[in-house]
Formats: sequence, structure tokens, C-alpha cells
Amino acid sequence: MIRFVVLVGLSSLACVQAASAQQPGYVGRWANEASWCRNTPGTTDELPVRFSARGFEGFEIGCRFDRIRGGAGEWDISATCHAEGMIEKRRITLRREGEALVWIERNQETQRMVRCG
Repeated sequence: MIRFVVLVGLSSLACVQAASAQQPGYVGRWANEASWCRNTPGTTDELPVRFSARGFEGFEIGCRFDRIRGGAGEWDISATCHAEGMIEKRRITLRREGEALVWIERNQETQRMVRCG
């Protein structure tokens, strides 16, 4: 009985580790400047963006990733975004360049973000 519990516990741990190892390289908290990582909501609009595998949440914007293509450091994404009471479809490219995450979107300024610890 004890051996069964240990084996189940170890196999569960292995599944959790495997799942986290498979997360895309953009998952986590990112900001336009390292100093923004310390900021908290309600004090400024210079806040980090929190990416999950299926979307992101930032200051007055959130997007759900409808389709993700690519991998190995670059992802082309079709997203549905909610910002300031409006809903829009967006095409975004995320690219890892070293320790940075680069956000590329047509008709927008390219943004280079740093990971927040």
C-alpha cells in the first residue's frame, strides 16, 4: 500500500514536470522595461503582461489565443482581444530573441519585452 502511494506520487510529479517543460517560451510575466516588473495595479499603467499558453492579460487588455502556429522560439497567433470595452481580432507574432520576447503586430510598433523574475 505504501509503495503504491509513493509510485502514484512519483508518477504525478513526473506528469507535472513534463507539462511545465512543454510550456511555450512566451509563458510568464513580461514587461517593456525591467522596472515595470515591480509595479502593482492601481499605481500606474506601466505593468507587466501575464502570458499563459492560451492568452494574456495586461493593463486594460486581455486576449484569448484562437490559433497558434509555430514553436521553437516563434509563434504566429490569431487572437480575440477585449480592450476598453471593445472586441477585436488580432494577428500577433511572438518571437524569443535571447532573454527577450519580441511582440510584432501589423501597423503597431514592435515591442521588445524583458521577463519578470
